[in-house]
Amino acid sequence: MRDYLNLLRTRPRFRALWLAELVSLFGDWFTVVAVSLITLGDSGDHIVLLALSFVAHSLPQALLAPIAGPLADFFDKRRSLLLTALAECAVTLLMVVVATAGHPGLVPGLVLVRSVLGAMREPAVSAALPRLVSPDELVLANALSSATWSATFALGMALGGLVAGYRPDLALAIDALSFAIAAVFIAKLPPLEPEAPPKGVGRGLGAVLPLLRGMRDAVGIALSDRLLLRAVLGKAPVTLAGGGAWVLLNLTTRAHPFLGTAGVTLGVLQGLRGISTGVGPVVAERFLRRGTRPGLVGFVAAGASFAGMGLFVFATSPWAILAAALLWGAGGGANWVLTTSEMQKRAPAGYVGRLSAIDGIAWSLGMCGAALATAVGMERTRLFAEPTLVALGVGVALHAGLELATRRRIGG
Repeated sequence: MRDYLNLLRTRPRFRALWLAELVSLFGDWFTVVAVSLITLGDSGDHIVLLALSFVAHSLPQALLAPIAGPLADFFDKRRSLLLTALAECAVTLLMVVVATAGHPGLVPGLVLVRSVLGAMREPAVSAALPRLVSPDELVLANALSSATWSATFALGMALGGLVAGYRPDLALAIDALSFAIAAVFIAKLPPLEPEAPPKGVGRGLGAVLPLLRGMRDAVGIALSDRLLLRAVLGKAPVTLAGGGAWVLLNLTTRAHPFLGTAGVTLGVLQGLRGISTGVGPVVAERFLRRGTRPGLVGFVAAGASFAGMGLFVFATSPWAILAAALLWGAGGGANWVLTTSEMQKRAPAGYVGRLSAIDGIAWSLGMCGAALATAVGMERTRLFAEPTLVALGVGVALHAGLELATRRRIGG
């Protein structure tokens, strides 16, 4: 804890970015619970609609990554983050209006619009981070960011379950306020001008289309470094399995609200999973400091996440379900931080945003595809464990294949 506090004390620019993410993430989790309750419906039968809302929240990460990556690399990151926060605030306020007016069917569409804006933000944050801390502080900074994500996830989900169960529109209003506060903190950042673009490439919106061709260069760079490739693709197998498990999590809390209501049960389970996503990276970082091989730490992290999802499928008692959520989150959080930090370390200057975009394409498509396929399988077969197990099995197989492929010389 002392190291994290010292980082925040000595790096005021990083602190401003961290505070912006802190408040905006806190509000986001209020929205997740509210939208889940709205789309699944009172009867709990709209499984595909639930999955579609999940896709609307996540898929823009993949579709817009080729644009968001170049924007992050070649535009002022402070300006991009500020405009995005203000736009997300406006869209969330519109979600409050339509929910209050009794048109909940419009909310998932607005989630899609807001997710498009959010997709532009994440590569900018990733590309800004190496400009705000030193290279040897990247793992610590990413671990703190993950712990913050976990803490806001836990508190936001738990409180969001309580608030959304009472007034979903109030949960959305809290989220809108969080974006406004985040914009205040982002405004305190200095200009984060882009690195010099490649020769012959200009700046501004007119440069976007030529810069998209740079995504091909980023792919080539990843393929030329097996460890960088493993870092860029390392989240995808875990999040693919998680897409199937996420659908089952929502249905389990609806069918067995062992904490009173479905909203509270879902919020608490998601909150506990969020807490563990912060604990996992901290534990992983301590093993790295003691000299444990990064590859071994990453392998254990992914394995722990898969094991938690598998336990969740078969858990029947509340305590077993809680334990599964904790293990699932700890492994997934560690996997996320380790792969992100490795990518940021190994990426050539000016390519972090584009490599982050490729990362986003991989895990977003895997997670969304698995969630939608699992939901369709559940609705058609009325089975719940089997479709989730298929997603888990595919994720494990892809992770094993990635490990084997990247241990060999690329092209050899």
